This record gives sequence, structure tokens and C-alpha cells, in this order.
Amino acid sequence: MERDEKGAKKSGLSSYVFVGCLIIGLGVGIGFDLMPAALIIGFGVGLIAMGIARYKTGKW
Repeated sequence: MERDEKGAKKSGLSSYVFVGCLIIGLGVGIGFDLMPAALIIGFGVGLIAMGIARYKTGKW
């Protein structure tokens, strides 16, 4: 039972990692006045981080 609850908690982790990277990219873009470039970099880093999180947890 504990294993099922732990797996359920990890199921949305990759989505949060992806959105977090986009938000960080948005903040950097606003700070340096380079919005499009920073968002694209945040998007790319988010996709890579989402893949790593999915690989580590085995869940989307």
C-alpha cells in the first residue's frame, strides 16, 4: 500500500519540473530583457529535465 501512495506522489513530478523551468526562463527573460531567447532556453531545459525526472521516477 505504501508503494502505491509513493508512486502516486511521483506521477506528476515531470510536469512540475517542466513548468518550473519555463517560469525560471520567463523570470530571466524579464530580468535581462531577452524574453524570447530565455523562454526558448527555459523550454529546452524543461524538456530535458522532464525527461530526466521521468527516467528517475518511471512515471509522467
